[in-house]
Amino acid sequence: SLLVDYEGSVILVSHDREFIDNVVTSSLVFEGEGRLSEFVGGYSAAHSWYAEQNKKASEKTASGTNMTGQSPKSQTKSVTKTSNKLSYKDSRELEQLPSTIERLEAELQTLETQINSSDFFAQTPADQQPVFTALSECQAQLDTAYERWDELEALQEQISGS
Repeated sequence: SLLVDYEGSVILVSHDREFIDNVVTSSLVFEGEGRLSEFVGGYSAAHSWYAEQNKKASEKTASGTNMTGQSPKSQTKSVTKTSNKLSYKDSRELEQLPSTIERLEAELQTLETQINSSDFFAQTPADQQPVFTALSECQAQLDTAYERWDELEALQEQISGS
């Protein structure tokens, strides 16, 4: 849960596929021959994309319609362009963001009410500082949540339009 809530970047290496799917927002996949691809989502997103590409390549090869002369592996594209739905983690995050934003706005309102009370500034600066810090952190989290919501909505629209 700490990694899911962490807002920075983390390079994670694990053999636990479920853990990866639940934690990561993008994956780097080593394809061989010095190629590296980035996928939105975890292991399952990359695996299903490769399975789909291999299936298409097999069908094209079997029917003799592979007109490009390139190997199926060299025809691969990023999953962000070919995926027909958001990853499980992104879908879940998009569903939870409105309630997270609502909670952060309520918390922000509570802190602002506390600061606006007539006796707040009668306190010592040491007593005021934790409230100001909490207000600042809450506002930053709210801004990040709105930005992420916009990103996920745009990604969903891009996928829907594809």
